[in-house]
Amino acid sequence: MGEGYTYGFGAVDGRQFKDPLAGRLERFRRRFAGFGEPVPAYLAALRRDEQLIVGPIEWVELDEWYRGRVSRPLATAHFGAVAANTN
Repeated sequence: MGEGYTYGFGAVDGRQFKDPLAGRLERFRRRFAGFGEPVPAYLAALRRDEQLIVGPIEWVELDEWYRGRVSRPLATAHFGAVAANTN
């Protein structure tokens, strides 16, 4: 993403919920606390609630994901449930 910036993505399967900005970083750390490296190091580098962007993602139902040798491109991280930078 640029010098000194790192992009991360995390997703939670479940019902949609609102996540207020105040306390977001601590809730995020608790939710992903059991993950192995590099997740703990990444979470430790975050400093502010404002570094996290939280929003819903929706499942896209398609009859087919490809036609012949051409597939529909998927960039999961770009659908953006959670993104963060370490600056």
